[in-house]
Amino acid sequence: MNKNVEIVGIGIEYPSYGMVDYSGLEKYYNEKNIRIKSLMKILGKEGRYTRKNDDDYFQFLEISSKKALKAANLSVSDLDMVIVATDTPEYLSPTNALRITNILKAKNVKIAFDMNANCASGIVAIDQASSYMKVNRSINTALIICAFMGSNIFTPENPVSYCTFSDGVSSVILEKKDNLSGIIDTNYMTDCSYMNMDVLPAKGFSNILRSKDNKNEDMKLGTDQGLDISFIPEIWKVQLNELLANNNLNAENISQYLFSQFSLYHIKSTIQKMNLSDKHYTYVGEKYGYTGECSPIFALYDARKKGKIKRDDLIILCGIGAGYTSAAMLYKVGKEDLNIYENL
Repeated sequence: MNKNVEIVGIGIEYPSYGMVDYSGLEKYYNEKNIRIKSLMKILGKEGRYTRKNDDDYFQFLEISSKKALKAANLSVSDLDMVIVATDTPEYLSPTNALRITNILKAKNVKIAFDMNANCASGIVAIDQASSYMKVNRSINTALIICAFMGSNIFTPENPVSYCTFSDGVSSVILEKKDNLSGIIDTNYMTDCSYMNMDVLPAKGFSNILRSKDNKNEDMKLGTDQGLDISFIPEIWKVQLNELLANNNLNAENISQYLFSQFSLYHIKSTIQKMNLSDKHYTYVGEKYGYTGECSPIFALYDARKKGKIKRDDLIILCGIGAGYTSAAMLYKVGKEDLNIYENL
């Protein structure tokens, strides 16, 4: 039997103590004569979670990773690969993957690196790691950590990010198995026409590193100038239908669609375009805020916790990153995978 790769453990971590709710945000923007009520309703958000200034970045990665390992019933000594998928890295060198590998004392890891596809990073990293595992005999177990620290990059001048971007980390353990469940297929769509979408840093690193007059704000997210992202439901519909057709499936065969959790409107619109009912998607943006590349995994975690996903179900993870690249992954649920762990 050919080797396949399963997600055997899932862990999430976020600053649950750091809730900034809608009432506080509304008061702030009302004083600036900016109305955010309709924005929050469209996006399906009730606030965000923000860590304290002195919170350690890597503590969130460590806790999330240990939860995923516990869920998978594995130890750090079992890990062969570590990937940190993030567009809000704490360091550029040495990599964040090497740093968390050191913190975990995962001494048997053979390769550790960072990667970035913005808010599609989590799905892309899982796909890249699983593809590599299938052809490399020495890589049997991988830890994929998605880290999104929205509070590092938002500014009050950008109400969309300031009202919705949370801090959060999700971790999954991938393991090579002799079965037919696990990751089945992945497809992508890319269109480079949206270069003004969530630009970070706003003016690029060269402007910051070579200037004597740079400010903290220069490292923050740029302000979108009337960027229209209403196209997302249509491109998701096209992408998902292609993935389904490639695997001789129809939309109703999928138990759960687990999207990037930026906009409830985009998710509902996509589901409607697919002629599906609301039971086919999980939305957690009102619960956690927007957690970027972590958000499809947060949705997966919640769906599993609530019993929405069972053995032999087919599910799809779908995420889109600024610019844009959109990734969609088809997964078949096995007998002993998608385990979650809540509290260490």
